[in-house]
Amino acid sequence: MPARVEPHLFVVPGATGDLMRRKLLPALYRMVAETPTRT
Repeated sequence: MPARVEPHLFVVPGATGDLMRRKLLPALYRMVAETPTRT
């Protein structure tokens, strides 16, 4: 039986900056998109 995955919260200080827009948001998006969905 697979382990249950708990919800997570990401707090990013300075989230309005250039680094967030160019690097962190695309990385978080890819991470969520590549995570398999459970049925």
